[in-house]
Amino acid sequence: MTRLLSLLCLLTLVGSALAQPTLRIGGNTRVVGSGAVRLVYGGGSLTNNGSLSLTTGQFAANGSTTYGGTGAATVADLRFSHSTGSSTLNSLLSVTSHATLTANTALNANGQLYLRTDLFPSADMVNEGVLTGTVQGLVTKATLTTGAAPYNSQLSVNLNGSAMRYQWQSSPNNSQWTDVPNATGSTYTANVTVSTYYRCRLTTTNSSYDQTTPPAFLAYTGPSALVLTTSSSPNPVCAGSTATLSVTVTGGSGPYSYTWTAPQGIALSGGNNPTVSVTPGATVSGVQTVTLTVADAGSGTNTAFVNLTVTAPLTVALSASPSATLTCGQISLTLTAGGGTNYTFTNPDGSVLAGSGETRTVSSPGTYSVTVVSSAGCMSTTTITVISNTAVVTVSNPVTTTATINASVSQTFTASGGSGPYSYSLSSGSLPPGLSLATTGGLSGSPTQAGSFTAIVQATDANGCRGLGLPFVVTVGSTPSDLALVLFAQPALVYGPTSVSVVVSVYELNGVATSGPVSVKLSEDTMLKLGFDPAATSVGGKPVQNPLWRFSGPVDGMYTLTSTQPLPAGGRLSVGLSGPLTPGTTQGRLSVSATVVDPSGTETRLNNNQDAEVIEYFKK
Repeated sequence: MTRLLSLLCLLTLVGSALAQPTLRIGGNTRVVGSGAVRLVYGGGSLTNNGSLSLTTGQFAANGSTTYGGTGAATVADLRFSHSTGSSTLNSLLSVTSHATLTANTALNANGQLYLRTDLFPSADMVNEGVLTGTVQGLVTKATLTTGAAPYNSQLSVNLNGSAMRYQWQSSPNNSQWTDVPNATGSTYTANVTVSTYYRCRLTTTNSSYDQTTPPAFLAYTGPSALVLTTSSSPNPVCAGSTATLSVTVTGGSGPYSYTWTAPQGIALSGGNNPTVSVTPGATVSGVQTVTLTVADAGSGTNTAFVNLTVTAPLTVALSASPSATLTCGQISLTLTAGGGTNYTFTNPDGSVLAGSGETRTVSSPGTYSVTVVSSAGCMSTTTITVISNTAVVTVSNPVTTTATINASVSQTFTASGGSGPYSYSLSSGSLPPGLSLATTGGLSGSPTQAGSFTAIVQATDANGCRGLGLPFVVTVGSTPSDLALVLFAQPALVYGPTSVSVVVSVYELNGVATSGPVSVKLSEDTMLKLGFDPAATSVGGKPVQNPLWRFSGPVDGMYTLTSTQPLPAGGRLSVGLSGPLTPGTTQGRLSVSATVVDPSGTETRLNNNQDAEVIEYFKK
């Protein structure tokens, strides 16, 4: 019979009075029920700072409930049965018999839902709703936990329901866990032949809940049989090659002894060890059976058989056509392999000779090899030596590849390899008009046309062997600028400290403007401190264009003056500096020198790029 529980501190509350949004059990209040008492809470906040004890009764939350407080709570039957919303346990709620989460009900247990399986082993839970957080008191149940012979034990957990998903896991040492294949039901029957730990990983289809149950240890106390696991590599193996045989033994009791027996014609090495080597003789083929017998310390034995497939050895052939000799008339030949289908050709230096199939074309002397490998891994290698009665002639082009219209050119092509003397000729392309190639390899003349010209030169040695050079590209440029420099320093004779002016004029003489600004390097002297006025248009009575120049230095004994614009064809750019000359107590001569730098680097006449002036000084 279902009865409503009357509370000592709430004598007038019955029925729907418990469904109010807030209910608090005070610190000095004990709510106790016996028999089939049923406490129904309609939802809201339930704070228990006292004691709630329904050891054989039921607590049901019909609406979203937040349970908390500092008091203890133990119920036999716990039900969260509201169809919408979620409930939260913020304090420990112990269940001695059964907890139920119905469909569409969300519960965040936060580790506060405790199935008291420590005192009531059959305590369990059914999840048909949305479960998050964790649950205390989960157990892994086993129908049998020990045996001296192989046995079956059915495993189960105390959390079930349509929303649950299961993955059973096993471990030999309770630390390294692996999933049991195809073990995804609420129960799993384990066949125990060795002591093993089992647990279940619990997840749900509709929430992030993920928790593993405590492990159950299924002990096996009986003796284990010897289990032999053999391997062989390579298998198949070629006659004359070596294969490795090994065995892994489980069960029984160590130490183990090993006895290997090989058929006639197969050499066995390695003694009575778990790993041995076998080498079939050249006449052995087909499936050969190697026998292994293992005995343990308890007189248990087991025998295994290793079937080794032996394939016949390969014989590869290698020939050269039309012969194995390179000549000037036969600058390449063909190597042909036979005796297999998968060939690897190797150059004399050990690198792989590119290509496919059974042939390769070579043009250098040396020893070539070919290796063939069968589908069974059998390998055979042979070599052939290619000789040469002449060397390959190599042509080297001149280093300089630029020229100027009407400027003299003198370059030389050279050859190496073969036997001298060499004769040179134009194989293809063209040289600039005005240049000619001598049979001795000399390239000379004065080009008369600007542009880019490409020629390939051939060299023939004394034995008639020929070689071609790489394309030789000559670029002929227009007439370059010709810069001349004039330096004027005054006064030329000084007594004591005197102001000195230096004017440098740069002239273009070829009627060709410079390709960029020009620079002038002016020497520094410790007695003469020159300065630059960027606005000056006259220095020492001479016209200058200082606004068109930039001044820097001195660096490493030199001032640098750089124009801000190119020098026009036939034009002039002047720059002036001035400063005090202080002879001190000495007398002598002071030299001021300047050098103009061609911006394009193509100027051919350089003897007019420098000038200097001497100033004689006397102490006063």
